[in-house]
Amino acid sequence: WVAGTLFKDLGHSDTQITLATGSIGIAWSLKPFWAAFLDMYRTKKFFVLTMELLMAGLLCSIAVALPLPNYFQITIAVLWVLAFASATQDICVDGIYITSLDAAKQAAFIGVQGVCWNAGRLFATAAIVWAAGSLKEDYGLTTTAAWGWAFGLAGATLGALALYHWFALPTGSLTERPKNLQAIQHTFTDSILDFFRKEKIWGMLMFVFLYRSSEGLLLVEGPLFLQ
Repeated sequence: WVAGTLFKDLGHSDTQITLATGSIGIAWSLKPFWAAFLDMYRTKKFFVLTMELLMAGLLCSIAVALPLPNYFQITIAVLWVLAFASATQDICVDGIYITSLDAAKQAAFIGVQGVCWNAGRLFATAAIVWAAGSLKEDYGLTTTAAWGWAFGLAGATLGALALYHWFALPTGSLTERPKNLQAIQHTFTDSILDFFRKEKIWGMLMFVFLYRSSEGLLLVEGPLFLQ
C-alpha cells in the first residue's frame, strides 16, 4: 500500500505500480514451504529479532536508494526480500505466542495482538504517508527526500521495536534439531503431511485463496484510485 503511494507520488503509471507491487504479497502465501525449517535452527525468538533487524535495515536501504537512477528496480527487489523476512517473522511470532502461553493467556492476549497488528497498519498507511506528505508540502523537501526520511522513520521504529523485543520476548518452545540431511527431510515431510491431514483443509485453503485474491485485487488499486 505504502509502496504504491510512493511510486504514484514519484510519477509512475498505475500499470507499472500494480505489476511490480501486486505479486510481492505472494510471500505470505508461501510460508508453509519454509516454516518447518525454522524449528531446525536456533530459537523462534532468534528469527523474530533477526528478521526485525533485517527489515529495519531494508527499509533504511530503500530510503538510501530513492535518489539513484534505478531506484524503482532496487526498491522492488528490496520489497521482495522484505516480504519474505516479514513472512518469516510472522511464522515465528505465532510460534512464540502458541508455545509460550497457555489457553487462558492466549485468549487474554488475542485482543492485544489484534490491536498491535492494526496499529502497525495505521502507522504505515497513515503516519508514514503523512510524514512524507508533510515534509514535502510544509517543509519544502523534494518528493524523493521526503519519502526517504519517511522510510527512515519506519526503519528506525522497527529497529526500536526489535530492541524492545530483545528484552521482553520469551524464547518459545525448543524442538530437537535434526542431526543429518535425512532427518531434516523426514521432519519437513512430516510437517507437510500433518498440515494436509487437518480436517476440512481443502475448504480452508479455498477460503484463504478466495479471501486473499479479492483483497489482493483491491489492496494495490485502492490508493491509486483515490490518488
